[in-house]
Amino acid sequence: MSQQEDLREVTVIPTHSSWPSKQPQESSQCNLQCQRRLLAAVFISVLLLFITIAGLLCAFCLFIYPKLSTDVKDKQYAAQLLAQVDYNRTVKWLVADGMAGSYLGAGFHFKDQELHSTKDGMYYVYAKLKVTCSVLNQCNNTSPVKLELKHCTGRNNCNSLLSMEVKMLHDAESAFDQSSTLVYMQAKSWLQAAVHGLEQKYVTLDDEHIYFGAFLIKS
Repeated sequence: MSQQEDLREVTVIPTHSSWPSKQPQESSQCNLQCQRRLLAAVFISVLLLFITIAGLLCAFCLFIYPKLSTDVKDKQYAAQLLAQVDYNRTVKWLVADGMAGSYLGAGFHFKDQELHSTKDGMYYVYAKLKVTCSVLNQCNNTSPVKLELKHCTGRNNCNSLLSMEVKMLHDAESAFDQSSTLVYMQAKSWLQAAVHGLEQKYVTLDDEHIYFGAFLIKS
């Protein structure tokens, strides 16, 4: 048989691999991994943002807030009123020249236990409540003492702005709470505060550390 005849008898049979392609499966796994990494990155970003905001708030409360009273005392649109308890355990607010921690700028006027603003703008409003036990270990499980600060734009239009609540627990000699917020106040709107829950026999107010105030941030 000649060489040419041998070549003619050769038949080429196309073959295909019997192994399935792994590309779609690998691509799917890659997509799942990418999605998980993306979700993890988003979660970490949100967590870091939350930690940053919380850190700034803590820094403000610890380092800036305690100095605000002295920093804004001489400004026109700033005021801080102190609590005074009478013999009937009724709280009234007062402001007096020369009294430490008490001041009233010309941009406010105080009348009938109401702190009135005279200029439109964004105000920083704050309050603090502190109570003490006059007889140690006799104030356990007392009902809470509350301080509520309202923002009023009319005689029948007042909204709660800040609310604090303190309660003597276990053998504590004192308890306190403080809070602050921003509020837009119009000229002639006002703030009013009230303290409730002084019926307890041995729970008394720490007059020097019970106050509320406000100062103008931006008009």
